[in-house]
Amino acid sequence: MKKAILGFILLLFISCGGGPSIEGSWAMESVSGEELSEREKAAVFTFHGDGTITVSMDGREEKGTWKWTEDKKDIILQPEGRKEETMMGVTIEGDLLKFKSKDNDIVLKRK
Repeated sequence: MKKAILGFILLLFISCGGGPSIEGSWAMESVSGEELSEREKAAVFTFHGDGTITVSMDGREEKGTWKWTEDKKDIILQPEGRKEETMMGVTIEGDLLKFKSKDNDIVLKRK
């Protein structure tokens, strides 16, 4: 029984990356230190546990998929009908999600 419980805990630890989960809703906090418009601040990124993502902005929703890279350092986003994007160097510190996208340092805040 102890082996089964330890195996389950280890599986959870590996699948979650051992740290805070990205699952949930996040709002734009900053982009390379620039002032964000109210429209940008209202954007909400919701990462679902099934590997889907919903981005809500201006009363519209875009859907797609997300997945960690094998080393769990980056996230690959695939918006429906659009080109794949990579969130590089993803870190979660408290309620902040930080990453680099192209030439921008982006910070999202958990809602």
